[in-house]
Amino acid sequence: MSDMVTTQDTRARWSRWISDTYFPLSLSYRDEDAPFRGDLKVWKTDEQDFSLSRLSSDGLVYSRDQAQIAADPESSFLVTIPQRAGVFFEQGGRSLRCEPGQFLVERGDQPYRFGYEQANAMWVFKVPEASMKHRVRGVERYAQHCFEANTGMGRAFVEFLAICASRFDECSRDERQRLFGQALSMLSLVLEKDDRVLVSD
Repeated sequence: MSDMVTTQDTRARWSRWISDTYFPLSLSYRDEDAPFRGDLKVWKTDEQDFSLSRLSSDGLVYSRDQAQIAADPESSFLVTIPQRAGVFFEQGGRSLRCEPGQFLVERGDQPYRFGYEQANAMWVFKVPEASMKHRVRGVERYAQHCFEANTGMGRAFVEFLAICASRFDECSRDERQRLFGQALSMLSLVLEKDDRVLVSD
């Protein structure tokens, strides 16, 4: 998918694309009277609910409430890597500020607020809850921290996501699933070696 929206009357369409790509969300725009610009590209496997997306847009706030969660039959995690500007994330009574060079993990099974004040671009890796919990122990703890994406395995993980996007169309269906499985393996290494998570409640 690759779509561009540039005018006020297309915001409903943008909201629909966002909810279809990730899960049902409510959107609040920074300036309700100004034209809005956004671009969304998605790489998705056929048989599993993994996806990788490249999102860029003007500033806005995304929120997920209990009613949206109750109406959603599948739960997923979003691994978000901001690239142009910092983002904020609020969930479970905790607030995070994640800057370029870091990434964060969003739980889709709890209410949250996420947003950015200015135009931004980011990678978003969507992982089904069952797959994430199969690979990562105590995965609920990881939404409490930002993780390093500029060095070591964190950087390798982010660079591998870019490789997945650039080579996705060249791969077979089975190879695409293996690409995302490898990305999840790299993510699990980054998360589970973090000392803060080892001592978090």
